Amino acid sequence: MMLPSQQTQHFITHARWPFLTLRSTYRSTLAYKTHRHETVSLGVVIEGATQSKVEDQVQMLHQGDMILIPNQCSHSCNPQSGSRSYHMLHIDTNWCLEQLGGTPEQHVFSVKQSLIQDLSLFSQMAKWLSDFQEAPAECLQTLETIIKQFGQLKPNYSFEYDRVVHSNLSVQALAQELNMSKEGFIRLVKRHTGLSPLALRHNQRIEQAKQLISEGHPLVDVALQVGYHDQSQFHKHFVHFTAATPKQYQQSVIKT
Repeated sequence: MMLPSQQTQHFITHARWPFLTLRSTYRSTLAYKTHRHETVSLGVVIEGATQSKVEDQVQMLHQGDMILIPNQCSHSCNPQSGSRSYHMLHIDTNWCLEQLGGTPEQHVFSVKQSLIQDLSLFSQMAKWLSDFQEAPAECLQTLETIIKQFGQLKPNYSFEYDRVVHSNLSVQALAQELNMSKEGFIRLVKRHTGLSPLALRHNQRIEQAKQLISEGHPLVDVALQVGYHDQSQFHKHFVHFTAATPKQYQQSVIKT
């Protein structure tokens, strides 16, 4: 079985495009737990095949396919019959809303369709992302086209998952606040977020940890800041949600 440290990947944030973060992974056989991001995600498959699950929709992706995933949308994308290589571009949600003429107060970002099979757009995106650090500014126009063509606005209704993520109360106590059974509360949270309350908490902690690591904080401090007093637990959950170890992520983050 491939270990996270054995896969070739890097993470790049770019001074020209501070609203974008690129993750490029090559010939990986590692699987992910179901997870979600605060950013909109655009996956670009450059080699192999992978099974994508976005909310409850399962699709097979192959070389030349792209997938657009809204922010706070539960998903996983795991290899099938061997390895796969891909770029995953994380895009600031407010920037996406702006492209569509929306605002965070009134709208949420959604998609008309998640699977994008357009060889021209794929070729442009793959070329751009393979040379992300040196690409000319006009490359951004391709991303703008994708967001405008496949994205859409919906009224801003959001399940208050912050209460679940940031509360120190147990799941049982949160359920009692709503006069619900523990099992009913878990089903409610999973229906709105795609994750159980505990998985949602761990997912949010790891998203916060990634941000702190990219800012240069020591790994020991990061673990404590996001709520892990046990380094092994921090390591375990980081790998489950990112398919990379904290140290590997720290070493591969590239700022340009």
